[in-house]
Amino acid sequence: MSLYTTFETWDETIEYLKSVDRPQCFTVNYLPKEKEYALWIGNQPYDFYEELIEQQRQEIKERERISDVQNVHLTRNGKEIMKLIDEKTELQYQLLQEKENRKLARYELKRLYRKVEPTSNSNVDRHFKQVIEMLKKR
Repeated sequence: MSLYTTFETWDETIEYLKSVDRPQCFTVNYLPKEKEYALWIGNQPYDFYEELIEQQRQEIKERERISDVQNVHLTRNGKEIMKLIDEKTELQYQLLQEKENRKLARYELKRLYRKVEPTSNSNVDRHFKQVIEMLKKR
């Protein structure tokens, strides 16, 4: 003969165990979903343990499924983030190259400007034509 019952508190469980003759075997499990204590008293707990084992298997499967889904999302998001980081790095590199090119162009213009003969205000067109001709030669 066996007995299966539940109690809401630990104290109730202990009080009940004190009132029972010494059983051959018993088990007390806390069920977090139900927030109660499950007490089994008897000789061979086949059905009760099979139910608990099946519940645990189902919970483990559910946790593994959730973990797999989360890993897939993390992998996808991680790849997308790495792609965005690579694109950002490439754009930063291009920006630095553009800044360097501008510096070199300014330097080249200044160098070419120094080579041009000094002109008066009336000869501004001739001055710019000389700069353009020097740039074409390069």
